[in-house]
Amino acid sequence: MERTVTKLGFKGAMIHGLTNGLFIDDERFWPIFERAAALDVPLYMQSVDPGPRVIEVYYKDYVEKFPTILRAAWGFTVETATQGRAPGAERASSRNTPGLKIVLGHLGEGLPLYLWRITWGSPATGAARPGFATPSPSISG
Repeated sequence: MERTVTKLGFKGAMIHGLTNGLFIDDERFWPIFERAAALDVPLYMQSVDPGPRVIEVYYKDYVEKFPTILRAAWGFTVETATQGRAPGAERASSRNTPGLKIVLGHLGEGLPLYLWRITWGSPATGAARPGFATPSPSISG
């Protein structure tokens, strides 16, 4: 990333929320976040298919008749929004990476539409619900 930004003029890098079965908060990816923050460039999180376990539980009965449910019709949105919201991006961006910018394409994969619910269920609002993470102040609609 250092070379592509400093020598080739790239303005950031693209990552996937799920890579080889690993979520983006896996510590093997931390050097990527640290470098992007140090270079002051954003990371664009590209949409990906849901993981095999998610497909097995939620989509297996629909894939044959509606194959795009795993991709643009629904799967990309759910997988990328989940990784972009919590716990993935939240933990990855809070670990020694002040200033890290993660960009979600496709209108934030639906997250702006759910900010009211995320905020409502957040401990930060005083209306905490078990299992909800505190919304990141960097997420804006």
